[in-house]
Amino acid sequence: MVTLQTLGIDRLSRDEQLALYESLEQHLFEAVPYTGLSPEHLADLQLRLDDDDANPDEGTPWEEVKRRGREIIEARSQQ
Repeated sequence: MVTLQTLGIDRLSRDEQLALYESLEQHLFEAVPYTGLSPEHLADLQLRLDDDDANPDEGTPWEEVKRRGREIIEARSQQ
């Protein structure tokens, strides 16, 4: 198992650890874009985007979705 100790990272100064962290973070984001979504979720999202492109006048406008969400939150906060 790889640990801070086996890599010697625990012996680095705080500034060196932060520099290493930033370098690793940059490498990870450049090497493999992280979406946080599984392949199944990505496929579902693509289907929904394609459907929206094909049928732009269907569905609920974003402003309506936000209005309904605010109404739900307001109603629950008054309970």
